[in-house]
Amino acid sequence: GGAIARCLRQALAPNHPRRCKSIVRRRIERATTEFDLTAGRRSTSARQRLYACGWPVTGALGIARFAQPTPGRPLREQVLAPARLAELSSRGLSVVDGAAGYGFTLLACRRGANRGILMACGANNDGQLGPLQTRVSDGADPAQDILLSSSLNSSSSGVARHRLVLRPTQVRLPVHPAELASGRCRLLRLSAGRAHSLLVTSHGAYAFGNNAFGQCGRPAGGESAAVARLALPCPPESVQRLVCGQDSTYLLTADGRVYSCGLGADGQLGLGGFDNSDRFQLVDVGAPVADLACRADTVLALGEDGCVYGWGNSEYGQLGTDALQVDRPIRLDHVMHSILSANQQIDRVAAAGSMCALLSRCGRVWVWGYGRLGLGPDVTQLAEPRPIPDGLFGRTQLAKDVRIVQLDAGMYHFAAVTNSGSLYTWGDQRSGSLGLGHDDNQCFPLQVSLACRVQWTRCGVDHTIICGTAFA
Repeated sequence: GGAIARCLRQALAPNHPRRCKSIVRRRIERATTEFDLTAGRRSTSARQRLYACGWPVTGALGIARFAQPTPGRPLREQVLAPARLAELSSRGLSVVDGAAGYGFTLLACRRGANRGILMACGANNDGQLGPLQTRVSDGADPAQDILLSSSLNSSSSGVARHRLVLRPTQVRLPVHPAELASGRCRLLRLSAGRAHSLLVTSHGAYAFGNNAFGQCGRPAGGESAAVARLALPCPPESVQRLVCGQDSTYLLTADGRVYSCGLGADGQLGLGGFDNSDRFQLVDVGAPVADLACRADTVLALGEDGCVYGWGNSEYGQLGTDALQVDRPIRLDHVMHSILSANQQIDRVAAAGSMCALLSRCGRVWVWGYGRLGLGPDVTQLAEPRPIPDGLFGRTQLAKDVRIVQLDAGMYHFAAVTNSGSLYTWGDQRSGSLGLGHDDNQCFPLQVSLACRVQWTRCGVDHTIICGTAFA
């Protein structure tokens, strides 16, 4: 309530430069999203359903039996249909957010008043899962939680770490247990890149994993499983979005500022030049930003002025320029021309490896770039955005109100959630990451069969995490 009131006062102030309904709506929406995440009101543990699909070998799906060969049951190389990850709910944990990295998964959880529980599983060769709590107190067998690939791998910091973690295991955060148990320390944001992880709590921001390019926001060099506290350019509560590319990191603040650090070889930091940066620096986007997206090295930003801006890799013309790399934000006029000519307004942006997408205010998905865009097998490259027919997402004469409300991008695929909780995926299947039950690539959106109402998805390179609630 307080956050929403502050947004209203700021957006409607007499001296506010853009006093319009769209800005009011976006700021209220951002404040409401933060409230839902920190309070854990997206779902209840009793009805929550968590699923995973894709490549199970690293343990990223959090289901140990898929990655542990046993007599008569060989190692599974792909999980084609969503498999339920019921272990967290059996421990009394509710998942309120997640992040899918390259072969690993982070899950922000709560149990009662404790809203600062971070669980992790999957590849940990660079310490990207952080310091793990290998002894559990809920009766589970710690030996079954963790698979050691050639026993322990010692990090450069001297911290021993497990290289593969097959079941969700708690990360030891540098916060006093009493602060967590009382709910005074809350997980606000988290994100995962190729081999690095970042999280923002009400007590500060932390990073762990590969830091070869400064993507963890501290002096570059090697990797570390130890949790390092970051010097944020703003208060933790002001971070509205935390986004990790492959080896870069971005912050979007409540006042629409964007900060970046990490690898800059493709201009993806947007700082003018191609140097790396080991500290967060302000990106001059040209307008306050309402939404931000990056999965690899192409960055899209939705300005509060309604325009789309972009920078970074443009090898397939995603940014509407002949340049292969763009080192400063530019307005994507080719995107705006397509959208405005259709009398549409943009609500969200999504950026995969070589594909881009946006979600319009009316719930329509537009795509461009290179890949399996969702427009059939004959359309693999588009210079300008084109809408995916609404009928492919279940909108018919008998279901005219169906629309897309969430859009997420992996490296090679997209996932879209409707207002009725249906999930549609398309793109490269990558070991079953589409969750469609077959191993074929998908050239147009197809509904995923699930026994729940989907609330959100997190797409990685070759796996997908799905969270929803059971049907009443």
